[in-house]
Amino acid sequence: MNALEVKNISKSYGRFTLKCADFTVGEGRVAGLIGANGAGKTTIIKSILNIIPHDGDAEIFGISVKENEIAAKKLCGYAGGGFRFYGERRLKQIAYAMRGFYGDFGSDKFREYMDRFGLDENKRVKELSDGMKMKFSVALALSHGAKLLILDEPTRGLDPLSREEFCDTVSELVKHDAVSVLFSTHVTSDLSRIADDVIMLSGGEVLLCFL
Repeated sequence: MNALEVKNISKSYGRFTLKCADFTVGEGRVAGLIGANGAGKTTIIKSILNIIPHDGDAEIFGISVKENEIAAKKLCGYAGGGFRFYGERRLKQIAYAMRGFYGDFGSDKFREYMDRFGLDENKRVKELSDGMKMKFSVALALSHGAKLLILDEPTRGLDPLSREEFCDTVSELVKHDAVSVLFSTHVTSDLSRIADDVIMLSGGEVLLCFL
């Protein structure tokens, strides 16, 4: 079974048009969505998650996001690039607030990821490195047992060492937790490290898929 199937997703914004995007992410695989800034990567991800109105549909482990959004989203987690939580907040305070968005937030699962990533829930956001912030975002995204992880420009603004940490984290999740991953990027070195499959996007069109 595919973890994700994108079926003819289209979206227009003024002069920009995303044209019939169509691709799959296999179960247990890492797919990189690559394209220059403005190519349509974030538009595809927002459409997959049904955040914006669009034509076409996406299925997460065979469940249509448009027809059964709640059930589909229970199977996936999302984290975007950048980290915008208030610097004075402790990680446990953020987790407490975030679990209100998930009816099945797993406190034990969250703590398991925190321990694995070497994160202290009593630390404040301002005390975290960029790499630690990324890991914390992933821990939150997977805390409800998600099996598909969708990441929008997760290495944006990260230094080379933090990008290495990101790649190691994704590899570990796929190997030990059977998590499937779709991540967007414009950095080709990210793809060469961890991507099993590559979807190339340009000007709102999927040009090539290397699966």
